[in-house]
Amino acid sequence: SLAHLYLVPSLSGLGAPHWLSQARTAIFGIGPKTSNADIVRGAVEGIAFLIKDIVEMIRNEKHIRIKSLTASGGGSNIQSLVQAQADQLGLPIRRAETSEATAKGAAFLAGVGCGWWKSPGEIPKNSAGKVFHPRLTRLERDRRYKKWLKAIQAVRTFYE
Repeated sequence: SLAHLYLVPSLSGLGAPHWLSQARTAIFGIGPKTSNADIVRGAVEGIAFLIKDIVEMIRNEKHIRIKSLTASGGGSNIQSLVQAQADQLGLPIRRAETSEATAKGAAFLAGVGCGWWKSPGEIPKNSAGKVFHPRLTRLERDRRYKKWLKAIQAVRTFYE
């Protein structure tokens, strides 16, 4: 297989936990056989790596043990993104049954307010969403994350 491509997504700066507002998107590993699909995969994995960076900060600074996560919001509709998060974090990721939980909650409360349901306890419960399990070995996950951190360092060096 071809060398892995790393894309550091920072269209409007690099956010938490890196905080480098002047940074812009950088791509590492482009070669003559790089395809559009490789770049898209790099972008999806870049988002997953940024989430991993935040989780690692929480684990290290707050000493919190995380056993699983739930993905919600628009990005949770992208199956490859949720799988990449599970792969990079080495954790099961449950996709929320409804990606836009805030809108759903407001609709349910409106239903209670207009008498559709007598109380919030009558609102039907959804079954849990799909669970994505990590597919990478710890060794492969660590190898990729070390390269990701080198890409972050290169962006930091370039823009500082």
